[in-house]
Amino acid sequence: RSRMDKLQQLKQIEALCEQLYLATDPQQRAQVEASLKVDTPSAEALEQCRLILDNSDSHYAQFLACSTLGKFLNEHWNSFAPQQRHEIKMYTMNFLAHRGLKLQNFVLSSAVQLVSRCTKLGWFDGPQMHQNILSDIQSFLDASPEHLILGLIILTNLVQEMCANNAGHLTISQHRKIAISFRDSSLLNAFQIALNYLKQVAAAAPGTAQEQVTALKEQALKLALSCLSFDFIGTSPDESAEDVGTVQIPSHWQSHFEDPGLIPLFLTIYANSTPPTSVSAMECMVQLAAVRRSLFSDTERSKYLNAIMLTIKNVISQRIGLNHQGNHHEFCRLLSRLKCNYQLQDLTSSDLWQEWIALVTEFTISTLKSWQWSPNSVHYLLGLWHRMISSMNYLRKTTTPVMVDELAPKVIEAYMTTRLELVNAILQSGGFEDPLANPETMEEQLEFVATLGRCKYQLTAGFLTSLLDALINSYQSLMRQGDSKQFTSVHNQLSWLVYFSAVLVGGRLAINASDEHDLIDGELSSRVFMLMRLSDGRVQHIVTQEGTCEFKLECAFLFFLQHFRRMYIGDHAITSSKVYTRLNELIGFESHSVVLNVFLAKIQTNFKVWKDCADIVYRTLQLLLDLASGYSSSKLMTKLEVTSQMLIHHTREYVPFLESASGNGGGKYRAMYYGILGKLLFTEELFSRFDDFMLPFEQTASFMLMQPSVEAIRQHQVLVVGFLRDITGLVSSIGQRKAFATFFEWFSPQYSPILGRIAEAFYDVHSVVKPLLVLTGELVWNKFGRLQFEASSPNGVLLFKEASTVLVSYGTRALSLPIKQDAYTERYRGLVLSLDALSKSLSGDYVNFGVISLYHDPCLPDALTVGVKLAVSVPLQDLLAYPKVTKAYFTFIDVMCSNHANVLYSLDTPTLCSIFVALEAGLSSIEASIVSSCCTSLDHLLTLYLAAKKKAERAQAMAAAAQAPAGSTATAAPQPSAALRNALAQMPQLDAHMTAVGAELLPRLMSGIFRGLLSHDGSNQYSLARPLLPLILIIPRSFEEYKQSMVAMQPQVAQREKLAQAFSKLTLELENDLDSRNRNKFSQNLSQFLHDVKSL
Repeated sequence: RSRMDKLQQLKQIEALCEQLYLATDPQQRAQVEASLKVDTPSAEALEQCRLILDNSDSHYAQFLACSTLGKFLNEHWNSFAPQQRHEIKMYTMNFLAHRGLKLQNFVLSSAVQLVSRCTKLGWFDGPQMHQNILSDIQSFLDASPEHLILGLIILTNLVQEMCANNAGHLTISQHRKIAISFRDSSLLNAFQIALNYLKQVAAAAPGTAQEQVTALKEQALKLALSCLSFDFIGTSPDESAEDVGTVQIPSHWQSHFEDPGLIPLFLTIYANSTPPTSVSAMECMVQLAAVRRSLFSDTERSKYLNAIMLTIKNVISQRIGLNHQGNHHEFCRLLSRLKCNYQLQDLTSSDLWQEWIALVTEFTISTLKSWQWSPNSVHYLLGLWHRMISSMNYLRKTTTPVMVDELAPKVIEAYMTTRLELVNAILQSGGFEDPLANPETMEEQLEFVATLGRCKYQLTAGFLTSLLDALINSYQSLMRQGDSKQFTSVHNQLSWLVYFSAVLVGGRLAINASDEHDLIDGELSSRVFMLMRLSDGRVQHIVTQEGTCEFKLECAFLFFLQHFRRMYIGDHAITSSKVYTRLNELIGFESHSVVLNVFLAKIQTNFKVWKDCADIVYRTLQLLLDLASGYSSSKLMTKLEVTSQMLIHHTREYVPFLESASGNGGGKYRAMYYGILGKLLFTEELFSRFDDFMLPFEQTASFMLMQPSVEAIRQHQVLVVGFLRDITGLVSSIGQRKAFATFFEWFSPQYSPILGRIAEAFYDVHSVVKPLLVLTGELVWNKFGRLQFEASSPNGVLLFKEASTVLVSYGTRALSLPIKQDAYTERYRGLVLSLDALSKSLSGDYVNFGVISLYHDPCLPDALTVGVKLAVSVPLQDLLAYPKVTKAYFTFIDVMCSNHANVLYSLDTPTLCSIFVALEAGLSSIEASIVSSCCTSLDHLLTLYLAAKKKAERAQAMAAAAQAPAGSTATAAPQPSAALRNALAQMPQLDAHMTAVGAELLPRLMSGIFRGLLSHDGSNQYSLARPLLPLILIIPRSFEEYKQSMVAMQPQVAQREKLAQAFSKLTLELENDLDSRNRNKFSQNLSQFLHDVKSL
């Protein structure tokens, strides 16, 4: 009957799994998932997983069982005894051996992952439990051909698992310790297994079963690639970067890489395979080309390099597999990685060099012309040529012709020509991705062009100049004919040429610069400036929008201006360069001052013509910001009349994009614009124009203050938003005390009340609340010490009072608003900004809050009350779900605990408990700053309690001594001071709070801190140690219970004894006090404790 019950239960589980993975209704899936979900491991749950794997043929039920076991191991590893872990691994291996050949791929992957994860996490449980995994896998390899493939799959996954730190509870040091042990004991054997099977495949007779051979070849290549991609020395390179360095093969692998048949083996596999197998073979050769050079002696290194160069030569000359895009792409990676690893001197020393470089040049040009199916491969080839040319300066003299500098012009000319051809192909078919539509990606690739183009600069510039002249003439003639497809083609081709001109001009280096090259820069720049003048004259009479040919050309112009600025206008510019001589001859630009005027005129034109194009506005503002941020360029700007005019005429009547930005979400650009103007305004040369600059703001502020009611203010929402963003930008640019004092004298008290009125009028309008709170946070932010007022100045208090008015006015009303749809937009965004502003004002150190409390000003308690209410109004689930809310909450609690912890202790017990619960959750955060804030908060709260308790005990002792009968010669005992009596009066409330918190929360907090100390790498040790000593002093019994539970969890008697001894040393020679001496002693004990525990 028991068996019948189990089979019936199995059928129910299978049915639920079918619903879980096949149902389309989200609610139904959620209900099924809830019914199947098991959070903690138990004997019943493990038995249920075994029941499924032993008896079920349902793929979905099998997947559920494997994934559940994997989840148990990941999240509750320490709950399993070592023998139990080993049994789970061996059971899964047995399951794979008997049923693995019939499993679906997703089930097979989950089961294999379970074996690998269990092996990794239990690697040090015992040498006979998990470290003999290769012997276990060998039984698969020695069985049937199908089991052989399965064994290679398990081994490949194991290598990948050992390399990646996917187990969340492992620290980096623990992961590396396991990975290094596996590398030293098993990785070479795994690589040898891959090589042996690849040799068998290469030697297989043509009549051998092709399906089995292909499957074996593919899996052996995956295993070899995993071994070669192993993180041998713990560098953990970013896989998205191709120049990640060398493959750090261990020295004892040397003989295998000195084998002259190694490279030919992979070439043979590649030549006799089709994608995707051939792609994997080429990926292996990419890794082989990156093997560290120091692995070989000089002679062996030359042989190894020759073998790789010969392979590349044969692939290109015989076109082996290059008609497939995947092979072609990986081959381009091979060329790039080879140069990353080997110096140009090594390459040119080879006998194959001349033939090799000629073939690589031919291949590069061919690839550039085949842009239809190799757009992602061009990056690697340009990188190859960039590195070769950059290395020529360090090349020792050699009798072999280098030829790189002679061939580079051919490559760059082919690149330029094919980009122009690409324009016409896109217009004709429309089936290709236009690089001009994604300038950011294209600009990264163009940076390589500078090195190639300036190698033989005169030739390259001459070619580019001829293209520019021809297309500019066509542009002028087509302008008279109106819009046409040909005109669009010319526009886009000119965009490419402007980009090329930009990177060539911007590629000027001091070590190889010359007057001749500067004159060439002048030639190219003059044509771009002339074209820009023609384009600006045209776009002022058409409707501009993103994505058009005019938009692409405008992006190219701004890209060029940035590069020209860096070379000839910025802080490191050569203002006496010959480039201005040539510019003066051609277009009359005689100096950098004249060119800077052109820049500013272009910027003003863009603000008018491209006012509705956010991308162009941003790029233009970025150019203006770079000019204003540079020391020399900003000094030069302050001397120009056009800059003075910009500071006078800065409203939307003169800068149309401001009006557009105020209503379409582009407000950040509006604030950015006034931030740039502020940088110029607050310089010594232009600071006298402050009053004139503020006149438009005075008019706007006066108009809003004149409104008779809240309803009247609500009628001017656009005006209010624009005003707030403009002032925010202006304040953000202030970095000096004098400048902020001048602004605050203008702002307060005449215009500052407007912020409170706006908060009252628009508390429920999110588009107004955000800029209002951002401005408030900017005003109270004491960055660069700008809020240090004079000792006799009340400005610090006045500033806090204004901020308090805004925050209280908004916060009290916002808490009553219901959340309709989006909680973050409707509630949490304003909450984040409010807590951020309050945190900045409380920690700014520019106002004496004691004075405010002394005179019973309600601004401080009101602000603190609203801040706490906003903070505790966030449910814990939402608090952890929104990163910005998390950061704002814990920062605010940290500030409150540091300076106003007594306010938190005055809260009701449930509210205080909710804060402790949030701090407990924060201790588990992956963000170090969040963990640090939680620890600091706990330390302040617990230290305050212990200090108050100590004062209360002292007051009780003094009171008892005063009441005791005194002898005839005894001196009268002193009475407790007011501070001690106050502490004594507060203790009942503090004890009530701590009793409620300490029942469950404080022991959990202690456990979480210990867990954090033992699972992290020491970066947060100081922060985590701070609250631990107060916890031990407050709840000594819980500490003893935790110590006993941890000791009991150790599997071996020796480990239990060592851990008990380590815990005893932790509290050795400690006193019941929190003075610095006791804390220092505890820190020393804790460091020794962690060292002893991690060495178990």
